[in-house]
Amino acid sequence: MKNVVDEYEITVKTGKPLKMSVLFPNADKVEKNSSGAWREVWSRTDGVQSDRLNVTDGNLIIKAFTASDAGTYRVLDSKEKTLITVTVTGEKLRFVEMLFIKHLDS
Repeated sequence: MKNVVDEYEITVKTGKPLKMSVLFPNADKVEKNSSGAWREVWSRTDGVQSDRLNVTDGNLIIKAFTASDAGTYRVLDSKEKTLITVTVTGEKLRFVEMLFIKHLDS
């Protein structure tokens, strides 16, 4: 029997939050790959590995997306089986949007 893994692609604007509904009841950890090596960003035992991330109601949330958040995220169960894969790319804000956001922050 062949394993079928759900795969998704998301584009996020820089500076915006990203909510990924990937923390299933059988999820054991989430790993990210952006440079050829997988790095753990969340585990059921240790929680999030960065203060830029949080978990709410089964969602892994990146508070303000940056270019370094782009990459492929995979959710693994306790037997290292991939449950879901999400590829995230960044969309840069246009200059006018950056000015507007800067104005709102002042």
